[in-house]
Amino acid sequence: MQDNGYWTIPENYILWSGVASNRTLNDLINSVILSYKANATVTATDAGSIATYGTVESKVSTELENAGDFKEIASGDVDGPASSTDNAVARFDGTTGKIIQNSAVTIADSTGDITGGAYNKVTITAPASGSTLTIADGKTLTASNSITLAGTDSTTMTFPGTSASVARTDAGQTFTGTNTFSSAPVVSALTASKPVFTDGSKGLTSSGTLATDQGGTGQASYTAGDLVYYATGTAFTKLAIGASTTILTSSGSAPQWTAASGVTIGTATNLAGGAAGSVPYQTASGATSFLS
Repeated sequence: MQDNGYWTIPENYILWSGVASNRTLNDLINSVILSYKANATVTATDAGSIATYGTVESKVSTELENAGDFKEIASGDVDGPASSTDNAVARFDGTTGKIIQNSAVTIADSTGDITGGAYNKVTITAPASGSTLTIADGKTLTASNSITLAGTDSTTMTFPGTSASVARTDAGQTFTGTNTFSSAPVVSALTASKPVFTDGSKGLTSSGTLATDQGGTGQASYTAGDLVYYATGTAFTKLAIGASTTILTSSGSAPQWTAASGVTIGTATNLAGGAAGSVPYQTASGATSFLS
């Protein structure tokens, strides 16, 4: 370079289109943006310089120190770790939206099976071969406490169609409505204020009347002096107390009260004439006497 700031450049060295040999390098004011790529092509971008001197293109070779640490990051690109778990779901690291990290959640290539840790603090243990949990559309499965269901394949547990409670086996329970058992239940202890029997629907009850076929009378109330006897059906028949001096006799099919005058003992038609407290006895055919 000369003292006047000019370079002496032979003409055969001038390879740039539009640059005369009498121009100084200080006149070349094209701004050049370098991208860190090996042997990249760079182009002048300054409009005023391009108008005067033309567009300058050149190959620029760059060499970085510690090139292994260099990462090319353009706008919108993200950066990740040097290695990852196969099929792992990538997660953002931080809030920049530029850095991703490895995770413990994986998605299988062909089946799409997802494995990982707890979901919202709920741990699901992977079965040996596979299982299915089905919840109908629009339905909710809620558990306030631990639930353990054990059984064998094809075992079915059916819950009622209306709101109800599941009976416990470790404490007393109060049942409402009609409960039907497909087989005879075994009751180790039963407490009731009245005798327990089966009603017309074969349900156990302790209210109502106990029929004769279960050891009862079939009667719910009585009047003083009533006599009961069986005639037919599942209830005894009540015979009210007879009038004074009447005698309990039989019609041949049921008991009845009969006036003393209508009672025949042997050939005697009545026992008139005896003193109070005397005992009648028959002294001969058609004859009655009294023992005082």
